[in-house]
Amino acid sequence: GGVLYTAATGRPPFEARTTYQVLKLVCEAAPVPPTKLRPDLPAWFEAVILKLLAKREVDRFQTADELLAVLRDPLSLVAKPV
Repeated sequence: GGVLYTAATGRPPFEARTTYQVLKLVCEAAPVPPTKLRPDLPAWFEAVILKLLAKREVDRFQTADELLAVLRDPLSLVAKPV
């Protein structure tokens, strides 16, 4: 999620002065939605990134195959919301 976020927006999802502060943000903070930084990003792609960065394990993709299925058919997010 962090790599896709950075590739899509040009900045990491969490920035701070120290490693400890970054890790704290990873655990506790929500990233700025990618479309706030890049309004031209498709909504489905933002949904994928945010699902990859979800705090709760149950809210993330459970397998790489699940992620791959969405990347192959982004409209599947409409039928199965993030």
